[in-house]
Amino acid sequence: MLPPLRLSLRGIERAGADARRARLALGREAEIEGADLRVARLAPSDVVVLLDVLHYLEEPVQERLLAAVADAVAPGGLVLAGGLTARSPLGCKPPHASPHQPVQARPAHGR
Repeated sequence: MLPPLRLSLRGIERAGADARRARLALGREAEIEGADLRVARLAPSDVVVLLDVLHYLEEPVQERLLAAVADAVAPGGLVLAGGLTARSPLGCKPPHASPHQPVQARPAHGR
């Protein structure tokens, strides 16, 4: 698999101060939208990263967001999620030995 010829980065951040910091850090390399991820329109993507997001949301909102992510990610694409909890709809079991070990996820509701 070859790397993309052109990489575009898009972030969604609800907190205005954090969005401004991201814009300053990334400059023209990324588009940072100040929006609420719970209702934001997700652009079609090859990779979606949810970092420090899901555990802040109620389970029904997590499920709606993950469904939107599934619709946005291209076939064969990749979803990376960090900050998952045992209550996540992904059904993740937190590792016991180290917070740096990968979790094993299973699709919710038999998907």
